[in-house]
Amino acid sequence: MSWLFPNADTYAEVGAVGALPQNGDPISVWWMIRPSIATDFGTYVGLEAGANRIGLLAVVSKYFTVNDGTGGPVPVVDEWQVIGYDDQGGGTVRWHHCTDPTGTTWAHSDGTAGGDRAGVVDVLRLGIGPDGFRMRGHIAAGCAAAGRLGDAGFEALGVTSMAAWVAAADLAWQFNVAVGSTALTDLTGGGANQTSLTGTPTLDTGQEPPGWTYYPTTTPGRRRRVTTYVRGTQGRLNDIMTTLGTTTPSLWPCWEPTGVLVTGISVGDLIPSETAGAAEALEDDFAPELLPCGLYSYHFHPTGDHHFAGIDHANFTFGNGTVDTPFSVGAWIRPNAIVSNTIVAKYSATVREWRFWIDADGKLDLELYDESADTTEIAASTAALTAGQWQWVVATYDGGETAPVVNLYVNASLANDGTTAETGLYVAMEDTATPLTVGCSGVTATPVNEFHGRIALPFITGKALSAAEVTTLYGYMAPMVGLV
Repeated sequence: MSWLFPNADTYAEVGAVGALPQNGDPISVWWMIRPSIATDFGTYVGLEAGANRIGLLAVVSKYFTVNDGTGGPVPVVDEWQVIGYDDQGGGTVRWHHCTDPTGTTWAHSDGTAGGDRAGVVDVLRLGIGPDGFRMRGHIAAGCAAAGRLGDAGFEALGVTSMAAWVAAADLAWQFNVAVGSTALTDLTGGGANQTSLTGTPTLDTGQEPPGWTYYPTTTPGRRRRVTTYVRGTQGRLNDIMTTLGTTTPSLWPCWEPTGVLVTGISVGDLIPSETAGAAEALEDDFAPELLPCGLYSYHFHPTGDHHFAGIDHANFTFGNGTVDTPFSVGAWIRPNAIVSNTIVAKYSATVREWRFWIDADGKLDLELYDESADTTEIAASTAALTAGQWQWVVATYDGGETAPVVNLYVNASLANDGTTAETGLYVAMEDTATPLTVGCSGVTATPVNEFHGRIALPFITGKALSAAEVTTLYGYMAPMVGLV
C-alpha cells in the first residue's frame, strides 16, 4: 500500500520538524518511491529554511540533485527503489540508490551541495519543492536521521526490513493507511506538525515495495509517530493473484496440514498420492511444515512415489497443435536432490505437453513438447540449482512457437538468456488428456522423475510474467516462507 501523487497539483506539507539536524550538522534522508516518469517531474521531498534550501531531493533532467549540486543516481521508472543521501555539511553529499528487492545491490555516488544550511527548519514538503517541481508516482515511506549513515550504513539497513528502516530514523513517515480527505496523516505528533494536503493523493492498495512487512517500532525519546500496517496472509494471496493476472491463473497456497486434498485458487485441486496413485494423507507421508505465514510446505520423496495428482484442464494447456499461447509456472522449492526432478508438469511418458523440472545436470528447465512431431523446445538455466536451500523458481514463455522466448528465474534473478534449444522441427504443443502433476512427471499410476525435497506455493498462469512482475511476486512471497 502506498500513496500515489498523480499530478502537479498534489502534494503534502508538514509543520515544524525541528527534530532534524540544523546549522550544517550531518543528516541522512531516505525514501521508498516508485516514480512514474524519469525527467523533469520534480521533488520527492524539500526541506526548506527560509530562503535557503537544505537537503532538497529533486529530479531535473534525470539527475537527482541536492541544492544546485549534481551527481545523483538516475531513477528507474515504474519500479520500487530506495533513494537516499547523507550530508555531512559544508557541501559534502553522498548518494545511495537501490532497486534490488533483496537489498543487496546498491549504487553509491558523490554529489555536491550548495547554499547555507543554517537556520530553523520550518517546513517539510512531500511531493513538491521550492522551485515548484512536483512528484509523479508512488511514495511508500520516508525517513530522516541525524548523522551520516554512509555506504555501509545504508546497505546494512536492507530494503526488505521496514522495521530496520524506521528504527534507524529520528523521524519516519509511512504512507500505508487510509485517511480522510483533509489530512494525509499526523506524521510528527500533532499541533503545528499536522500535515496539510493540497490536491488528492490516492491510497493505492495494489502498490507497495516488494518484500516489505510493516511493523510497529518505538524508541523512547525519539520524536516520531509511526503508523503501522501488517499485511495478512489472505491479503497477500489476493496480491499474488492480482499479479498473476486474469488469464487462467491457478495457485495452490498449501493451506492444509492434514487430509487428502490440497485445494487451489481458481481451477483444480490436487490429491496427495503415493505408489500406484493411491491417495495418501498429508500428515502421513508429506510431513507438512508450517511456514511463517501460516501456510505449509510439503515433503516429496521418490522412494514412496510421493506426488500431487491434478486434473486435465484447458487452463493448463497452452498449445493447439498449430500455435502456442503464453504461460508462466513457478514454485518455492528446497530440493534435497538436483538430478532429474520434476516440479510441475503436464507430461506423461507417452503423451506430453510441457514440464518444469530440474534436468540431469541440475539445471532449471522448461521443456515444450510437440507430441505429433516428437520434437521439443528446451530452455535451461546457465548454472545448476543449489541443493538444500529454499529457492523461488519461475519459467515464463512468450507463446512464440516459431522463435520461443523462455525466461527462467531463480529468486527473481534471470537465470538464462531467453533462448531455447530445438530438437527436430517443433510446431506447437498440443491439447492432450495428460493430467497436471506436482512433484513428478508421468501419470499418477506410474510417476517418474519424482521430486525429492520440499515444495510450497506452486502456481500456473496463462501469461508471460514480466521481470518486474516476477520481482513483485518474489517480494510478496519471500516473507511468507521466512526468507526475510
